[in-house]
Amino acid sequence: MPPITRDLLLKRTEHRFATEDPQLLREVEEIALHQQHIKKIELLKEYMPHLTQLLLQNNDIRKIENLTGLPRIKYLNLALNKISRLSGLSRVEDLEKLDLMCNYLYQLHEISHLRSLPNLKHLTLMGNPVTDFPDYREYVVLVLGSQLDTLDGTNIVTSEKVAAELRKDEIMAAAEAWDAKAKPPAIPEDDEERQEHGAVPNNRKAREDKINSLLEPYKTESGGLAPDGRRLQKNEAGWHWEFAEDSKLQTVTLTVDISPEIQSTAVDIDSEPDHVKLTTKSGNKSYLLLLNLPHEVQPSQCHAIRVQCTGQLILTWPVANGTVIPRPAKAVTITDRAEEVGQNSDSEDDFSDLPDLE
Repeated sequence: MPPITRDLLLKRTEHRFATEDPQLLREVEEIALHQQHIKKIELLKEYMPHLTQLLLQNNDIRKIENLTGLPRIKYLNLALNKISRLSGLSRVEDLEKLDLMCNYLYQLHEISHLRSLPNLKHLTLMGNPVTDFPDYREYVVLVLGSQLDTLDGTNIVTSEKVAAELRKDEIMAAAEAWDAKAKPPAIPEDDEERQEHGAVPNNRKAREDKINSLLEPYKTESGGLAPDGRRLQKNEAGWHWEFAEDSKLQTVTLTVDISPEIQSTAVDIDSEPDHVKLTTKSGNKSYLLLLNLPHEVQPSQCHAIRVQCTGQLILTWPVANGTVIPRPAKAVTITDRAEEVGQNSDSEDDFSDLPDLE
């Protein structure tokens, strides 16, 4: 398998000019190394010690290692790899978001290694063997509930923390028995031989179907209007989303973590002054994300960006009446090759022909 090399790092950043000035490469904060057949995490701390976002999904990584020299990482994506142990994460203390979807984590006690990550807020483990444990979610809530805000794209609420605590002894005893019986899964050398539990074939359609099947239990059933007339939100695909408000620019920004497997041409945007509808299509299925906006906006001036490497969709609106509450705006990270809408009609990320925004 190809190793991580300096040439690969240069190729995967916008800093190709760093060939003449190696110091510039050290200042890179975000890198996407997905689908590079990488087998080992290496050289990153030597060449890119200031990384805050590291995307390594869909490779052949078996061991989490060599991250202790990258203390600033906030988002780490290791989905679709061959990982079965988590001890290598114990010192990545700034980490806020961790995606381990579709790996080979089979022992529940490995999750306890994440206790040493005080800033971890969002964790994804769906598609790992541990999720077959009947009380999997309750177990994670017991182990990491004081840290996490979301697990597998679903908010962790106080009521489930209380319910898990009431059954703590029972759940922990069952988890210990589960681990005692757990057998290491057979991890194939060839990606195309993967069959289950983080086993996603290389074929694009097969990957989409696998990810959609994993998200099925996390779809919400809300939508429409409540009895008091409020519009109910809906998130059929379980995408993680976040609003940011900028009081200086008087804008509202919505960031949605759409799967990179979903083509931009399969994303429809319908923006109204008080809400937005995003419809993503995969195969013969459509999934609706309906969100109420925190302020009334000007929908005709909606600006859309799709981040190619992560699939992230970023929508920004000017507010209608300058009503954004003065408070610090949350930073929204745009990585790799984000294509601005309308600037390149040949880009797969061009939303300029969407009539819903007019």
